[in-house]
Amino acid sequence: MEQHYKLYRVRELADNDEDFVLALASTFLEEVPADAELLKEAVANKDYLQAYQSAHKMKP
Repeated sequence: MEQHYKLYRVRELADNDEDFVLALASTFLEEVPADAELLKEAVANKDYLQAYQSAHKMKP
């Protein structure tokens, strides 16, 4: 599986607070499926502003 995110950067930004890293990762994993569906629909509907906003929200 290709890795797109660098966990060391997340830990760096979280000041090595593992509870915060876990909460952040959990929230990200919960929200991404819905955001990905919104992105897919926006692209299909040629709603480029919504596509941009959805993609930007998914970016960690």
